[in-house]
Amino acid sequence: MILRHTIKAAIEQGAHLVYLDNVYAYGRVDGVMTEQTPVHPCSKKGHLRAATLRTLDEASARGLVVTIGRSADFYGPGASTSVLNTLALDKIAAGKPGTWLFDADQPHSLTYTPDIGHALAILGTAPEARGRTWHLPTAPALTGRQYLELAAGPGARVNVMGSMMMRIGALVNRDARELLEMAYQYTAPYLFDSSAFETTFGIAASLKAARTAS
Repeated sequence: MILRHTIKAAIEQGAHLVYLDNVYAYGRVDGVMTEQTPVHPCSKKGHLRAATLRTLDEASARGLVVTIGRSADFYGPGASTSVLNTLALDKIAAGKPGTWLFDADQPHSLTYTPDIGHALAILGTAPEARGRTWHLPTAPALTGRQYLELAAGPGARVNVMGSMMMRIGALVNRDARELLEMAYQYTAPYLFDSSAFETTFGIAASLKAARTAS
C-alpha cells in the first residue's frame, strides 16, 4: 500500500523514484549475482520482493521513472536489522564472541550502509543512471570467519549457529523462522558483483573493516 501511494505521488508530480532493493527476489543463485540475474524467488520474502518489482514495472508502463539500487546483505551505522551487526559486531563490541549463521567458511558479500546512501544519491541525480537497475558498490566477499576476525582480531573465537539450533529456535521465535528460510544465502557462496556501477560512476566500495563499521 505504501509503495502504491508512493508510485501514485511520483507519477502525479513527475518525480524520479529511486528504490532500494535487496537480492531476495533472485532466490538461489549458482555463481555471481549481477544485474542480469533472473528473478526466481524461493522464499516468502523473495516472492514479496518479486511482486514489488512487478508493481514497479507496471508503473513504468504508466509513466513512472524508476531507478533501482540493489544491495547485498548490509552492515554498518544504522543497520539495526543487519545480521552482522546484531549477531557479531554488537556482541564483539560488548566483549563477547561474534556469531555467524550456518557456515562461517562460505564467502559472503556485504554492503556498507554509508556506501548505500552515497550510491543512492548518485542514482537520484545522474542522468545516465535513470531507468535501470544497479548493484550498489560492494567490496569483494570474505568468509564469515574473516569478517569476525577483522572485527575481533586474528584467531578470535567465532560461534556458528547451525541449522539444528536454528530449527529449535524457529519453534518459538519468528526471527529464527525467517532466518531458517533464508539459510540458502549462508550455506553456499553469496557473491555480489557491483562492477557496472563502479565502472560507470568511478566509485568503488569504501572497504571499511568490520571493526570500524558498528
